[in-house]
Amino acid sequence: MIMHIEKRLAVIALTTEEKTELHLIDLDNNNKILKEFNIGESIEYWKWIDDKILGIVGSTNVFHINITTGICNSIFRRISALAEFTIQNYEVCSEGKWHSILGS
Repeated sequence: MIMHIEKRLAVIALTTEEKTELHLIDLDNNNKILKEFNIGESIEYWKWIDDKILGIVGSTNVFHINITTGICNSIFRRISALAEFTIQNYEVCSEGKWHSILGS
């Protein structure tokens, strides 16, 4: 689970072998599910990019989910040589043109 950076919202991940299902939950409204998202891989790392975008580093791709529109975009594919690294951070520049993954 990851809490929203400003609002009383949370995202919960339900993972199976085939996919990860995300539920956006309103904590002020009896934990009502506001939106659901499906990602076809496991989540290695996630963080809020801003108050609308959740950044997700998956096992093979990096995604951005806009919780307002419900759109999930694949931003880029991870380099396979880095698959064994533990992801420690994900950053996006203010213009959204540069992305970096930190791992060890």
